[in-house]
Amino acid sequence: MRFSFCMPGANVLLTEKEQKEENMAFYYERCREVTKKLGLEVFESNIGTLNRLSDDEVDYLSAKYPDGALGLYAFNGLLPDMPNIVTATEEETKTLLRHIDKTVSRLEKLGSKILVFGSGWNRKIPEDFDNATAEEKIRSFIRYTEECCRGAGVTLVLEPLNKSETNWCNTVSDGAKIVRELALPSFMLLADGYHMSKESEDPSVVIKNRDILRHCHIASAERYMPGSGEYERRFIEALSEAGYEGTVSVECGYSDFFAEAPRAIEFMKSAVK
Repeated sequence: MRFSFCMPGANVLLTEKEQKEENMAFYYERCREVTKKLGLEVFESNIGTLNRLSDDEVDYLSAKYPDGALGLYAFNGLLPDMPNIVTATEEETKTLLRHIDKTVSRLEKLGSKILVFGSGWNRKIPEDFDNATAEEKIRSFIRYTEECCRGAGVTLVLEPLNKSETNWCNTVSDGAKIVRELALPSFMLLADGYHMSKESEDPSVVIKNRDILRHCHIASAERYMPGSGEYERRFIEALSEAGYEGTVSVECGYSDFFAEAPRAIEFMKSAVK
């Protein structure tokens, strides 16, 4: 098991002068630097930030840090400012799929390995919408995205989100059922300790689904740095018992990232059996 952070934005990692230069390639190099100073190997970002990179910046990072040397292992926030998958028109669906094509191509160039399908709003089913039609539209989107990911050496992971964020796939058990039913080689499961705690899901569910678990997120019950509650420790302990060898990314808010991040790492390491 290894730990990482969903890295804070440019407003935290860059000086005001550096922010004005809007050099997002430099931002990712700073993320790499901060990650190494924390004693970690990899970090996570979001697709909204990735979209701010120019094609030239992607090529620059790809050439300078080949074979994943940048350490940018995972991306979340798959569909920023994108249509709802369920209610999308034919043209909007084409827009979604073009976005996937571009996104996965960029991940391949950067050597990234995990693409998170969370995006609660984008998969929310309207109350008056036919559930069977909605389910098929979401699964069709997953099939397309997984096929793109498979060709690029990327794993698409399904992130269950609590009921306050979406009404499709709310628990790890829900997600495991979908992953097993679709049975796609590059489509696996994510477990997020925050969402699990919101749904009062027993952490032992990760042990039952260890064979399809490929990525994890963690935060406190208040969605801040882990280390303040019993559930975070039980979550890490269950992952340890499961023999989980993937990455656990801290995805949360914070008051002072540089002061709080080392304490979160210390807590998570102490919870590993």
